Amino acid sequence: MLNDLSFKLQYRSSHDNLFKHFYKPCLSNSIKYDRASGYFTSESLKLLAKGLDVFLLNGGQIRIVANPNLTPEDIEAIEKGHAARENVIERRLLKEVELSYRTIEDDTLNVLSWLIYKGQLDIKIAFATNGSIYHEKFGVFTDRDGNSIAFSGSANETYNGLSQILKK
Repeated sequence: MLNDLSFKLQYRSSHDNLFKHFYKPCLSNSIKYDRASGYFTSESLKLLAKGLDVFLLNGGQIRIVANPNLTPEDIEAIEKGHAARENVIERRLLKEVELSYRTIEDDTLNVLSWLIYKGQLDIKIAFATNGSIYHEKFGVFTDRDGNSIAFSGSANETYNGLSQILKK
């Protein structure tokens, strides 16, 4: 559980291995990951794969709020996952996924579709009312007992955004 872990008050990407000391332990001990991010790409799943696999196998659910700037490939995968929820033909066309870190790394778009179809991933699009771009950057991990760990920072939920803070 999250309350069994110890965390620093503050992490700095220039000094700390954020994946090893924060993201992986949080994902491995959580069943909910709520994330607000200016940008989202499915490629971000690759960087989190070695903690995300345990999270998903534990029935974890991810909710992401991001601005509408998605890649065409991600839009297609998201639409495919939603279509499979409602249409038996689309559901049969969707390839079943083994939720291992290798599959998350190697078949990311299909994993994205599968997680949406299975209800383990929900992506909401946020539009700013004043013509600017939605650009929040915070997240919350929650475990089975309702314990939560919140964070905020400068990284988007994209490969480029997370690779800058997670890879050392």
